[in-house]
Amino acid sequence: MYYPTKRKLFNCCKEEFGLSEYRLRKICGNVKNCKNYDVWIAAAYDKITEYLADNEEHKVNEYLDGLKKLYGYGELRCAGVFSNGEGIYEKVG
Repeated sequence: MYYPTKRKLFNCCKEEFGLSEYRLRKICGNVKNCKNYDVWIAAAYDKITEYLADNEEHKVNEYLDGLKKLYGYGELRCAGVFSNGEGIYEKVG
């Protein structure tokens, strides 16, 4: 989606994601330092998307860690794979 102004971008993010004006300014930076406004909007949109993805990943990992603890599960990682497709796994942490 294209936002013609900084205000419209910020208002949309406040409504959709509950981000504060302060947080949006910290994430996006200042538009005055950018020569091309369209480039700033695209960069700001990318930064907001990255910030939201990081927050979501953090929350999901916390939830999964809680489930692992509750049910006694452990996390495994693939240590190696043989040519026939069989794998070797080891416990993480």
